[in-house]
Amino acid sequence: MKIEQEHLHNIQLKFLRILSLNCYVEDNFDVRDSDDMKVEMSIENYGEVISNIKGNAYLKTKIEGKRGEKTVFNIELTYEGVCEAKNEVDKKELKFYLETQSVPMLWGYTRETVNNIMFKMGLRPILLPVLNITEIMKRLRQVKDDTGGED
Repeated sequence: MKIEQEHLHNIQLKFLRILSLNCYVEDNFDVRDSDDMKVEMSIENYGEVISNIKGNAYLKTKIEGKRGEKTVFNIELTYEGVCEAKNEVDKKELKFYLETQSVPMLWGYTRETVNNIMFKMGLRPILLPVLNITEIMKRLRQVKDDTGGED
């Protein structure tokens, strides 16, 4: 199928950058001892409206490798996606777009970066799973509503 202009969304990702990256691995951790390690993952997302045509989407990911209760490594990574609309958009609609699209838009970059960083930390790289975006967005909305976050 040839992609025509009418197939393109009004709002597009124009620029991407790592906003923050923090990582730690225990000094005496031996990758050969990682068979009994449990890996935990959490994400946070949000959107920031700059104008009627510009906004930023954010995805913060935290990965922890634990042996029992002890954390042997962690990675915290925040991506920022700068988005721009071809035509003016209502600010509430733009904020909704940035929040709902931040996970699917930025997750692929997060997966690649975490895999690469783990390798460079001397860890056995893991490929983060493909996410069920619909379920994650439901849960993030519930958490936001339960804590009295903005709509």
